[in-house]
Amino acid sequence: MDAIAMHSEADRNSLFVKEADESFLLPNGYLDQDTIINKAKELKVDAIHPGYGFLSENAEFCKKVKDEKIVWIGPDAETISLMGDKINSK
Repeated sequence: MDAIAMHSEADRNSLFVKEADESFLLPNGYLDQDTIINKAKELKVDAIHPGYGFLSENAEFCKKVKDEKIVWIGPDAETISLMGDKINSK
């Protein structure tokens, strides 16, 4: 399995980019969901790991990824939504 790193300009020299088999610059940063999904489809990726930032906490992004028949490596959208609700997640 090959690893493809999608990264911001600020992370260009990060270890995860250097260790990846291929990398792709996200010109508008990590929150550009459409670019991430379109590039993933273009590259025919099998799965997306959203990292540990905002997208890993975004239930809508999880749904978009799954709608494109790409494996989501992380909690499902329902769990993400529940954990985002500070009152009901306790």
